[in-house]
Amino acid sequence: MLPDDYVGALPWHNFVLRHPADGSPTYVAVEMIHGEEIVAEPDDVSSYELLWKRMWDAAITGDAALDLLR
Repeated sequence: MLPDDYVGALPWHNFVLRHPADGSPTYVAVEMIHGEEIVAEPDDVSSYELLWKRMWDAAITGDAALDLLR
């Protein structure tokens, strides 16, 4: 859960980082209003990985997240 005062992530849309079990390169499935887009260029995938890391690093988890929800 991201706190409502978190600043640092760019505006974003739904996406899923995919790490194929067969060892294929990581790609991103981006959920757009017209359908799913696949992002596979390494530099573009890196942008999504960085965004995910920033949000994960700022996330509140465990008891702190429960307290915030309450």
